[in-house]
Formats: sequence, structure tokens, C-alpha cells
Amino acid sequence: MIITPEARAILLEGQLARQMTYTIFQIGMCATICAAVIAYLHLSGDRQPLSVLVPLCIGSLLLLVASFAGGVIAGHLAHFNDFKMFTDTRLLPQTLESDWKYSAWSSIQHLAFGLGIAIIVFTLLMSTFIARAGN
Repeated sequence: MIITPEARAILLEGQLARQMTYTIFQIGMCATICAAVIAYLHLSGDRQPLSVLVPLCIGSLLLLVASFAGGVIAGHLAHFNDFKMFTDTRLLPQTLESDWKYSAWSSIQHLAFGLGIAIIVFTLLMSTFIARAGN
């Protein structure tokens, strides 16, 4: 199949739009989960041991790192018309000098998100099992 330059431009523009939608969705997920963890910690009061509080805080910090990386990606997307050019350009916050491109920021975003979720879910499951065993 032969793709015309006009069709290719439309496909790449759609790819940038989908990337923006996905990045904003993931930032929203991080914010929602962090808010849920904060609400859980507030509602449970000081009944939670440090073995629960520390991993929940670490997981929440990882979600903040994922949100930051997603913000770097989303903050640069509007400046590009071509996904290939976007992925080949270094992306950095104004105060940070780095040669990190999209792939590095995307890896940070996905790794921090995955680890944060895994730590939070594992901690909540273990605290539930421990609480049930103690009753």
C-alpha cells in the first residue's frame, strides 16, 4: 500500500494526539491513586504501623515521579507536528540539562508508575491479610 505524504501527516498527527491523551490519562491516574492513598492514610489514622506507612509513601512518591515524567512529555507534545521528530528531540524541563529523549522519559514514566502501583497494591494486600490474621 502506498501512503501519500498528506495521509502520512494525518497519521502522525493522530499519533501525537493519541500520545497526549494517553499521557494526560496516566497523569490523572497517578493523581487519583495518590489522593486515594492520602485518604486511606488519613482515615486509618495512626493505626497503621511503619511497615505499611513507609511503602505507601514510597509508592506515592514513585507515582509523583511518573507524573513528572509524563508532564515533561505532555509539555513538549504541542510543539511538534511529527511523531518521529518528537521522539528524536531531547526533552527537558527548563531547569534541567539532559540529553534525554522521549524514550528515556517514557521509560521513567512507565517504570515509576508500575513500581508505584505494585508497591501500593502489595502493601495494602499484606496489611489486609495481617489485620485479618490478627482478628
